[in-house]
Amino acid sequence: MILMNKYAENNSFIEIEERYYLTLKNAFNLNNLKFILKTVQELVLFYIKNDEWDIVINFVLNKEHFINKKDKILTNKLRNFKFNYDKFHTIVIYNIALNEKIRNNIKLKKKLSEYLEEVIFKPHIWNKYLDIKTVAMAVENVVRFKLAIEFYESIIKSSEYDKSDIKFAKKRWCKSKDKLITRYKDKNDKKNSRLDLQQKCKERGFELSKISEYPEIILPKLDYDELITTEYGDKTSKNKEKVTKKEYRLKTEIIVSNKSMFELEFIPYKSLLRIKNLIEDEQISLKIKERKITGEVDFEKKKEDNGAQIFYNSAWQIFIRYFDSENNESLAIYYADMNNLLFSFPYN
Repeated sequence: MILMNKYAENNSFIEIEERYYLTLKNAFNLNNLKFILKTVQELVLFYIKNDEWDIVINFVLNKEHFINKKDKILTNKLRNFKFNYDKFHTIVIYNIALNEKIRNNIKLKKKLSEYLEEVIFKPHIWNKYLDIKTVAMAVENVVRFKLAIEFYESIIKSSEYDKSDIKFAKKRWCKSKDKLITRYKDKNDKKNSRLDLQQKCKERGFELSKISEYPEIILPKLDYDELITTEYGDKTSKNKEKVTKKEYRLKTEIIVSNKSMFELEFIPYKSLLRIKNLIEDEQISLKIKERKITGEVDFEKKKEDNGAQIFYNSAWQIFIRYFDSENNESLAIYYADMNNLLFSFPYN
């Protein structure tokens, strides 16, 4: 996560949202592709977590990009950025599959089922990162039986899936058809349709009464970091804005709690990090160079964590994580412990 931490509940939705936009603005100023994509991904997950599905769906369907009314320049940069929407569809479908609460939200079910109808019949959008069971869970969570039946029929008729996928689709088709029949108003029609369905399921090797209400599966963990690659392009790449070194400056305020508020400023071309405690009115300036931190206070070097250098100062309760991978350097600032990320940004 870039900005969210366990103290997030102390901040309003708008405050956290503005923090993301500030991070995104910094990412564009640094012209760092991976940083831009990571921030947008985190913003999408933030909106999903807060049930802002309208914003998310409009974005992934390329109908409307995130709009920051306070910053038209940033808004235009987002509009001109060429996103690989398939990867964001993957995130959205996966999170619909995770969210069982959707089943009881009539308005949301309708909205998300309309979205799924646009994407699930285009396997190239999702099959690189999601299996059919995960997509099936998403489809069944929106409780639209006809859509589920059509989806399973498309799997059964396709030659692209293995026997286990076909068997799964046939089984869930039976249950989805059964759920649809329960809505038939005519009693005789309902009775005859169920008898026919029971026979068809039996021929397929399933006993209808023993099929679970929803798929009994454990969703595989989605590796969000894997989705961030350098395959994206920028529509404005031919006319990139000239950014001088002195413009590479990141600055933000972080409210941790009523007793802790920090101002962080990072100036990459000077290798300079300033941390100011706004409550205590104290500030430290640090030089970060060649995997070393020097400045007004000493930082203890902790053991490496997956190739990253960890530095800690007990008086300020600040952890600094420096990571260098494939010429991509990044810094992350934590407060109190390594679970409470305040801010992160690329170093080069």
